[in-house]
Amino acid sequence: MHEFSLASNVLKFCENELHKRPGSKIKKVNLLVGVMGGVDGNLLIRALDQLKAQGPFRDTEFMNENAPLIIRCRSCRCESRVEEILLNCPLCGEDDVELMGGQELLVKNIVFSEK
Repeated sequence: MHEFSLASNVLKFCENELHKRPGSKIKKVNLLVGVMGGVDGNLLIRALDQLKAQGPFRDTEFMNENAPLIIRCRSCRCESRVEEILLNCPLCGEDDVELMGGQELLVKNIVFSEK
């Protein structure tokens, strides 16, 4: 399960951000998980909850939000949010599309508080 490796990387990122703010602690971390990114957001949160048990993030709340699948048609330039993984333009029907969103795994924001 690669979610544990990803969770470890998220914690390292948070640790680096925490070092930039001496005297603070991280209250909440919001993650953006793309629906086509190959990551199960719920498993990632569970992995974070297990890994954070010891250390500076034991009281940190980790949340995930699904990033929608967004495509752009190279023919008509229409950009669309699509619910199904059918990679055809909903406007003109062409299959010459590029993925614009839905593959990412990002730290959307971090909420800090004073210790």
